[in-house]
Amino acid sequence: MRDHDYSATGMDEPSKPLTKFEDGALLFLLLIALGVIGIAVYLFIPKVQHFTYDPGTGKAYRQWTYGTVDVVEPDS
Repeated sequence: MRDHDYSATGMDEPSKPLTKFEDGALLFLLLIALGVIGIAVYLFIPKVQHFTYDPGTGKAYRQWTYGTVDVVEPDS
């Protein structure tokens, strides 16, 4: 009786080419994955929420989306 090679180290089976349906499905999944990654990257890039100008000191305060506040000095 012959032993079976369960790890498939001795057998070389050529892979079959993908059908048009499988190729289209993989492209669709790839586009969805890239879209989700793109949205996640866009959401985690800090953006300026708003500026506040103090006319008494002549300084502008810039608030970012994650709560950081910067003081913007006017150009001399």
